[in-house]
Amino acid sequence: MKTSLAIAGICFVIVLSAPSAAAQTSSYHCWFRVPAAQGPGGTVYSSAVFATTSSAGVLAADWYKYITGTYPDANGAHASGTCQQFSSQPQQQQYSLSLEEKNWTADKLTIVNVNYTPGQGAATPAPKPAAPPATPAAAPSGPALHYYCVSKPGQVFTYFSAAFDTPETDARIIASKYDMFLQVKYHRKSNGLWSCPAFASLAAAQTDEQKQINQLKATNQQVVETGWTYAAQ
Repeated sequence: MKTSLAIAGICFVIVLSAPSAAAQTSSYHCWFRVPAAQGPGGTVYSSAVFATTSSAGVLAADWYKYITGTYPDANGAHASGTCQQFSSQPQQQQYSLSLEEKNWTADKLTIVNVNYTPGQGAATPAPKPAAPPATPAAAPSGPALHYYCVSKPGQVFTYFSAAFDTPETDARIIASKYDMFLQVKYHRKSNGLWSCPAFASLAAAQTDEQKQINQLKATNQQVVETGWTYAAQ
């Protein structure tokens, strides 16, 4: 009887002393590209490689808020960016960064090195809206166009937004916001393979979107209906 109690006591101590799992630390590098208004070139904002326990989605959202709140030109319609995981080996990190910068230089981009650390985005104020013109045009009285957004087929998943109304007439602005949404929520890398077609009515947009979804599902392709809608910022 004494032997049984002693064994039970030892097992109890072992369970209590087992260490809890620590959050995993990974190395990341973030960039944000702002094309020139006309012609080739533009600016790319690039962070150093840093270690963090943040998830990729949280990190991308924080980086986006920091860059757009710090650099006014980063709010352009065609801007895009991401945070990508890097090797933990310094030599490999340096090689990847130098290759990246070589490609940016070939694209005639001006590289701005940003001293960013995770969490800075939360403390960055939202960018101030542009001052209204002296004689502003009348604001649209209601929704002018009707859209849905979709990533191009041929990838592992095809992502669909919901159909929505908006007075925004530049589909490229809508597509850039949809791109950022996919990066943050689904960890999808920015690759420009998406579109936001416009329709004469919301019903027409919904009908066309459902047709595309049905066609993809009929060929056993994987579809994700995100429910996303555009909200101007």
